[in-house]
Amino acid sequence: MRRGFWLATGAVLGVTGYRKATRLARTITNAPVAPRTLAPGGRATEARPAVPPSQRIRAAASFVRDVRAGMAEYRDLHRRQLGRRLDSRSAEPGDRGAPGRRSVEP
Repeated sequence: MRRGFWLATGAVLGVTGYRKATRLARTITNAPVAPRTLAPGGRATEARPAVPPSQRIRAAASFVRDVRAGMAEYRDLHRRQLGRRLDSRSAEPGDRGAPGRRSVEP
């Protein structure tokens, strides 16, 4: 019950905070506010200028390149930890296996 309450509270505060932050950013940057239109379902939305498909494709490709570069950088920084799995351990001298497991010695 508590988790549901905090989840709903976080969602409401996140949405309202996002809207207020967007409004503040618009006032700081002097960005024009687009006229509001009525979307299906009776919700008021802001009209956005049409973006050409070629620009959307370039933006998506740039985003994918950035994500791949970030993943490669993360892998390089954490290569040792990423090589280990739950069921495998490094073969270090004196390593007797995971705690709670019975190890078999030759």
